[in-house]
Amino acid sequence: MPTALITGASRGLGEQIARQLAPTHSLILGGRPSDALDALATELGAATFAVELTDHDAVASAAAAIPSLDVLVHSAGVGSTLLPVAETTADEWRHVLEVNLVAAAEVTRTLLPALRAARGHVVFINSGRRDAREPRVGCVRREQVRTQSPRRRPAR
Repeated sequence: MPTALITGASRGLGEQIARQLAPTHSLILGGRPSDALDALATELGAATFAVELTDHDAVASAAAAIPSLDVLVHSAGVGSTLLPVAETTADEWRHVLEVNLVAAAEVTRTLLPALRAARGHVVFINSGRRDAREPRVGCVRREQVRTQSPRRRPAR
């Protein structure tokens, strides 16, 4: 059975992905240490990757226990405070980028040996935004705005 690690698995899209993959994959549920993550892991018979993704040492330590990984799904993400760009502070931008970009890249880099061992795949769907159509969007990826806007444009 292939192994899948899903970040952001304790709720939202990550939880739903875990539920969909549970019948066909051995799961490793990633998320901040929480009762919700533990409860879902118990329910699905999954292992946990209970770390704060911005803690690169904790990520490296947890990753060392994963010898082979078929699928890495990045669904953990944070959004801004939904302020207009002009009102979003540099610290808010840094936090969003640290979680949604830097942490995801670091998790992927750290798990590359396990992914290579299984000829695995990486899927990025992480962001903290649920609906990018509102006008008060601050820290949102351009691709997300493009894919969720009423007039869809082809990817470049």
